[in-house]
Amino acid sequence: MMNHTQQSDNSVILSGICQTHCPTRWCCSVKSFVPVPVYPEQIQMIARISGVTDFYDKTGDDYTLKTRENQYCIFFDDSRKTCKIYDARPLDCLIY
Repeated sequence: MMNHTQQSDNSVILSGICQTHCPTRWCCSVKSFVPVPVYPEQIQMIARISGVTDFYDKTGDDYTLKTRENQYCIFFDDSRKTCKIYDARPLDCLIY
C-alpha cells in the first residue's frame, strides 16, 4: 500500500508537471544524458510520423537519436520547448 508521499510523487510524474515546470527540458539534451537509444521498429515509426529519415546514428548494432550542435535532440523544438515526435518518442523519452 502506498503512503501519501508516494501517491503525491507518482501523481506529479504522471501529470507531467515535471515537464511543464522544467524550463530547459534537460532530459531532451545530452548535456545531462547519453544519446537516446532507438530500436529498428521505433526508427520505422518515427520516420513514418516525422517524414525524416536521417535522424539516428548507428554504432555497431546500436542506434541512437542524433543531437544538434546545442546538444539537444534533433526532434526538440527550441521555441516551443516540446518534442516534435511526442506521440512516437522512444522508450527512454517515455520515462520522462
